[in-house]
Amino acid sequence: MQLVEQHNLKGKQWKEADDLCFRSKNLYNLGLYHVRQHFFEKESYLNYNQLDKLLQSTEAYKSLPAKVSQQILIQLDRNFRSFFNALQSWKTDPSKFTGKPRIPGYKDKTKGRNLAVFTDQAISKRLLKKFKIAKLSKTEIAIHTLKENINQVRIVPTSTGGYVAEIVFEQEPVKAATDSKKHLSIDLGVNNLLAMTSDQKDFQPLLVSGGAGKSINQWFNKQRSKMQEQLNPEQAVSKAILRLTQKRNRKIRHLFHQVSRFVVQTAIEHGIGTIVIGKNKEWKQEVNLGKRTNQNFVSLPFNQLIQQIDYKSELVGIKVHLQEEAHTSKCSALDLESVEHHENYLGKRVKRGLFKTAEGILLNSDVNGSCNIMRKHLKKEFQKSSENWIEAIVVWPKRMVFQA
Repeated sequence: MQLVEQHNLKGKQWKEADDLCFRSKNLYNLGLYHVRQHFFEKESYLNYNQLDKLLQSTEAYKSLPAKVSQQILIQLDRNFRSFFNALQSWKTDPSKFTGKPRIPGYKDKTKGRNLAVFTDQAISKRLLKKFKIAKLSKTEIAIHTLKENINQVRIVPTSTGGYVAEIVFEQEPVKAATDSKKHLSIDLGVNNLLAMTSDQKDFQPLLVSGGAGKSINQWFNKQRSKMQEQLNPEQAVSKAILRLTQKRNRKIRHLFHQVSRFVVQTAIEHGIGTIVIGKNKEWKQEVNLGKRTNQNFVSLPFNQLIQQIDYKSELVGIKVHLQEEAHTSKCSALDLESVEHHENYLGKRVKRGLFKTAEGILLNSDVNGSCNIMRKHLKKEFQKSSENWIEAIVVWPKRMVFQA
């Protein structure tokens, strides 16, 4: 399994990364020009091998290590093949697209940057083995790492003006002692970042506080607002705002790593081999959560959290399923109400995050939602274990707090 270790580049390494990615952009645009011209004039595709042979003698190609230049042209080839596949799919069924797929375009001549990929052949094996340093060929960029089975190092420009060195390495999964027939269900939220329930009798529902994520966003929004007031009318953004955004993103990423580790460890401790995560394209905007709450929700990168849970689960042999979560917050799990739209629902949300069932039983509303996500995923299979999960979810949940 391939994993990525990220390192933020600063100082001299940032400057060298910026120069690398600028030269990478130059070669990408040059290759793109030849492919586009060939396509428009001859109505045929100039593939990677043809393009590599054509550009080897150019200054743009020779300004980078040969292996890096090859990876740029491979990237370009991949982009065009994706375009052709999308175009064919669009011709077959245009309804899947918002418009006709566009041919890959040029990167900005001055502001544009493109990633630079160093394969294992462009990384010093001696320094890696002896000093645990990934030294990139013909550069002064050297990154300390404990990883050994390195496939490549990618220098990636970020949207905030920074550069990240991504070390791609192999790690074999080590299966934990879990049972795929045992399930953990996760409901994503704002006040509670996660609500977790299970179909196992001994599982106490868990809530992970969303306070840390909300605090990060509130701090970020406040600082950014102050900085924006100082911008010139012509300025859209400043270096200070870009640095602030990078810091915010690191804090969120660190928080999500803590939470995702906790989720997977919880599953292992209970012998659970399947995690079900509720997901909705609209998230929870169909519910009137209020303007401020909606802003908190959509500004947190929940896909990033899902991805972290997913890859950490894969490393220990736990399966992850995404479940569409429509109506899970409105239907009553304890009343076995079918999870779909009803004109009149058996239960209802009441104040302070509580859900009242038809019989007047109170339980945490996010716990109710989490349980319904699992019910939607398992369908009739879930009803067979009703004694287990009904007894489990009426227990008051344990609350966990993580610091960013």
